[in-house]
Amino acid sequence: MESFFRTPESKMNNATTRSKIVWTMNNMTGDTKEWKYDRNRVWDSPAPNGDANRSYPTWENFKTEFLERFSPEEDEDKALNQLLSLTKKRASKDVIGYMGKFDTLLSRSGIVGEKQKMNYFVKGLPDLYQQAIIVSGTTTYTAAKQKVRDIKMGRDRLGIDREEKDPNAMDVDRTRINAVKAGPGDECFYCQKKGHWAKDC
Repeated sequence: MESFFRTPESKMNNATTRSKIVWTMNNMTGDTKEWKYDRNRVWDSPAPNGDANRSYPTWENFKTEFLERFSPEEDEDKALNQLLSLTKKRASKDVIGYMGKFDTLLSRSGIVGEKQKMNYFVKGLPDLYQQAIIVSGTTTYTAAKQKVRDIKMGRDRLGIDREEKDPNAMDVDRTRINAVKAGPGDECFYCQKKGHWAKDC
């Protein structure tokens, strides 16, 4: 890949990091499908503040992330342990990211039985998705993944899974309220004395 980018005939020898990453991902096949979808969603979607696109990683970071996910050295036992750990965490809203990680670990773990795939996959999903798969009578891993995608797309269209306010973020309105001081004539609700409020009593 590196030598290809350096070849003048490729017309990629002066390409930006983003162009290299986009080109590389467009030419990936096989088990990388879910991972590509998830990474494109993260890197190419608008930032939460709406100012600009989220930035792509450096080329080195991209290669590192890819190799960590698809390195052939990973043995089956390690992959299976990671898969079990992933399903125990239970995905919250990022079910697409969960599917990508699950797919990658599944391909390395040596699990081939359809029933095993389904059991592990469903175990790591939120209750809503688990119930939908059970009620629909879905019996194959491929069909279960499609059901999850359909539900996620529907929820996204309705705006159900919008990002909630960060509970650790500073509440500007609350800060402004706390910054206001009671006047000499203001009376405390608790002690009925003037000059302060109940929050300062």
